[in-house]
Amino acid sequence: MTGPAQAHGPSPLSPVEAVTRFLADLSRSARILVAVSGGSDSLGLLYLLHQLSASMGAQLDLLAVTIDHALRPQSAAEARDVARFCEALGIRHIIDRWDGIKPTGGLSAAAREARYDRLCRIAMAERASLIVTGHTLDDQIETVLMRAGRPGSEGTPGLSGMAPSVLINHAVWLSRPLLASRRQAIRNCLSDAGIGWVDDPSNTDPRFERARLRADLRLGDEEVRAHLADISAASLQRAALGDAASQLLDEHLTFHRGVAAALSTTMLHTDETVWMHALGALAAVVGGRPHAPSRGSLTRLAAFLKSGRAGRMTAGRVVFDWRRDHLFLVRESRNLPEQAVLPGEAVRWDDRFCVTNAGTEALTIGPHAADRDAARDAFPLLPGSVALQAYRSLPQVIPDEAAANGRTGIRPLLGPYDRFLPQFDLKLAISLAKQAGLDEFPPSPLNVFMRKTSGLSGVALATPCRDPMLDGK
Repeated sequence: MTGPAQAHGPSPLSPVEAVTRFLADLSRSARILVAVSGGSDSLGLLYLLHQLSASMGAQLDLLAVTIDHALRPQSAAEARDVARFCEALGIRHIIDRWDGIKPTGGLSAAAREARYDRLCRIAMAERASLIVTGHTLDDQIETVLMRAGRPGSEGTPGLSGMAPSVLINHAVWLSRPLLASRRQAIRNCLSDAGIGWVDDPSNTDPRFERARLRADLRLGDEEVRAHLADISAASLQRAALGDAASQLLDEHLTFHRGVAAALSTTMLHTDETVWMHALGALAAVVGGRPHAPSRGSLTRLAAFLKSGRAGRMTAGRVVFDWRRDHLFLVRESRNLPEQAVLPGEAVRWDDRFCVTNAGTEALTIGPHAADRDAARDAFPLLPGSVALQAYRSLPQVIPDEAAANGRTGIRPLLGPYDRFLPQFDLKLAISLAKQAGLDEFPPSPLNVFMRKTSGLSGVALATPCRDPMLDGK
């Protein structure tokens, strides 16, 4: 996307209209965790939620949370200013500080991961129904333009932008009520109410891609409407593609013990765009990756499959084994790790399994040794070489008796969806989760969203695996 494709489109929502719609879609009794930095967007969201929920009679319990990343000397004072603002409104406020050693590279990404991880943990501890953030239409347009500027971006799912709702850590839903509202309109609301805000200097720091784009971006009303129309269309297309891929997997996929996938070759007679999207998501799950293989890898895979010749190729840590009537996907045997699991610890093994140690002694998790007899017993329906590779990719607990006496818990992870599941991909993720034997996803408290989504019933979930580095440990 090099520019808006249309001259006309829908108008942005006013902040009042956006929050009113959000409250109307929300279950009447809810505890909402509002992520508040002190900037205009999040402060405006908190203020409007407080004002409008009272006038609409919504039974809303607001909890404001400020994540102090401790990256600037002023951050602690700014967090205290938010606390005073919340106290004046009668809203409970929590400050959570990200102490410890920060990474030298990729700081913005690490801070974002830490922020979402901490918000999720607090939401679970406080039994919050939902997390909300102050992302705006300006943020959305910037995100899409940054993605569109990257090589090979044309037609990719990323051009749908940020999803209005996202499930974090397989546990808590996050919503963005102001995603169709302009930042300046939010600031006007605050100014009218005599409320000030903090401008984060990183938003204008040219070291960051978004700040450089923002400095050069000048959007008139027509351009904004055109971008909004393009993003809305891309969102609908992405959701429809995910739904079609979900149906294809339901019809053609058999998943063996969460590590070996078998797809009937008749799937190739369906829409290529759909089966490639399904294969990309499935490969990410089998390979334990947060994203599908690259566009180039998927293009080569499509050519390989359409050639009709049996054979094998590897992409994204996954071996694609093409036989006469089935395509098998299994984690390649290279670089399968050995990893210690301390007492009381939960770790991600190979980014495909969460392993918990409920015992009093350390354990080691590693791949199984090559054993054709054991592989045949474990995967009797798979060809011998595929079964052996699948057996190797299963986690083995050392010592063996630790697994036998129930001191070890092992559950599969849903690679691309375990940390962040956009609502666009929900039906596809549900199909993959069922095949992998995973818990169902918790329902969102947003009624309009759940009316459009089937198959969700929600269950109690174990605390997800998390990276201790995000807590500065």
